[in-house]
Amino acid sequence: MTEPRHQPTPEEPTRVLRIDDGPASAPASSAAPAAPAAPDEPRHWGRRIVAALVVIVLVAGALLGDAVARTRTETEVADQIATAVGGEASDIGVSIGGWPFLTVLVTDRLSSVDITAPTATVKKDQQSATFTDVTVHASGLRNVRDLQGTVMDRADATARITWKELSRLSGSTITSAGGSRVQLVRTVSVLGASVSLKISAVPSIRTEDRRIIFSKPQAAVDGISVPSTLLEPAVASISDKIDLPDLGNLKYQSLRADSRGLVVSLSGDAVAMKDLTGE
Repeated sequence: MTEPRHQPTPEEPTRVLRIDDGPASAPASSAAPAAPAAPDEPRHWGRRIVAALVVIVLVAGALLGDAVARTRTETEVADQIATAVGGEASDIGVSIGGWPFLTVLVTDRLSSVDITAPTATVKKDQQSATFTDVTVHASGLRNVRDLQGTVMDRADATARITWKELSRLSGSTITSAGGSRVQLVRTVSVLGASVSLKISAVPSIRTEDRRIIFSKPQAAVDGISVPSTLLEPAVASISDKIDLPDLGNLKYQSLRADSRGLVVSLSGDAVAMKDLTGE
């Protein structure tokens, strides 16, 4: 016999079986974490180090080659200047400015050159003068592959004329009188008698004809001052004999006296290198 089904009583709630999707079930297993990237292999670092070393070697080689070429050129210039001015190449200082130097092969230009010489004798147009303690600063040099064809946009120079050289040029004894004055020994006529005088005067340069002149002359005989009207012709005759070499566009600008002679300053634009050597 079939057992009768249970019928709910009014007091019992009716139980309903609900079928739905229910809560989402959790994944069966979590994804495994990504493995960390393997570090660069040693050979990768090795390649980078080698590449860096190659760059360093190339740069060092370029610097070394540039320095060697610069030094060689400075030596050659010193040799040519020494030959032109009658000095020793080892005494001539030449310093080429700007970097890299080897660009001169393309541009035929240099930014600057500094030259020093303890002694330089310049001869031009039957005139000759020996200068000491010569310094030259030149900028904007063109046509530098040919020294005698080189032209400088600007050049500034100083040089000394020693008392010995000044006396040779003038034919009279000239020495320092202290301060900015010089002393000239000259014979003048005073009241019909020839008198040897030590004349003190202020030196300067007449730029238009490159002559050293002497102004404000003073002298005394037995404590009595000699009138300047008697002294001026004497010092003028000395000036007429001092004719400094023509250096083209490198012009004499000024001079001053010191204990060793007269220091002259020169400058100019578009100065040819040959003007410095007087050739």
